[in-house]
Amino acid sequence: MRTTALACLILATLLATPDRAASAPPDPEKQRNELRAAMDRVRRETGGRILSAQVVGRGSRSAYRIKVLTPSGQVRVIQVPVEKQR
Repeated sequence: MRTTALACLILATLLATPDRAASAPPDPEKQRNELRAAMDRVRRETGGRILSAQVVGRGSRSAYRIKVLTPSGQVRVIQVPVEKQR
């Protein structure tokens, strides 16, 4: 009985402990590459010049906020969702 209770307690503790790999900070080089890819995509789609780019939001709601100067002279702000990292 005690062994079963102890095993259940250990199992419950392990299941409740957050996974270290899931909470690890993202790789900065990978983030830069993904931001560059988003900027290239916006540049191709608009034909404009990138004025600024940054990451906004947190977690699953993160997006790249890219400000672009279109060929017609308008400044547009485009948000590109950040891809889920697997």
